Formats: sequence, C-alpha cells, structure tokens
Amino acid sequence: MRAWGSHSYCKFPFIEHGTLNATLRNLEELIYGSQRATQAFYLLVDNKSLPCLSLTVAEVYEANKDDDGFLYITYASQDTFGDIGP
Repeated sequence: MRAWGSHSYCKFPFIEHGTLNATLRNLEELIYGSQRATQAFYLLVDNKSLPCLSLTVAEVYEANKDDDGFLYITYASQDTFGDIGP
C-alpha cells in the first residue's frame, strides 16, 4: 500500500470486458478472503457514486475516468449481517 494524502491506496489490474460484479467479488476475495461473510462490500466511483454492477469496467471507465486517464474506485465494507462467530 502507498499513501496518497491521508489515504492508503493500491493499484489493481482489471479485466475491461468483465462486469463490476465480478470485479467486486474478486477484490473482496483478494482483500478479505472468505472470512467476511458478515459484511457487505461496496465499490464507489470517484468517492461519490455506487455504479451499476452489471456494467463492464470499460463502460465505467469511459464514463468516469479522471483527467489523468485513471479510473478511481474506492472499496468499503460494513458489518450488516451480524456475527456468525468463529
């Protein structure tokens, strides 16, 4: 991880023809493994909008790319389903 202002960030490669739903599941598995069944996992584009998960990464990139040519996606999770214990 690297620092960007007060935030940490990582760069992940995406398959441009893959859906955001598939990307979301891959990131969730990569970051949390299979241990986070009690949490909802979200993607935010430009820290402000929840994209439609049936869109491809290429479609979201074309609609939301930054002036520097990058697509900035933030992930977040929240405990929502209760704790199932160890």
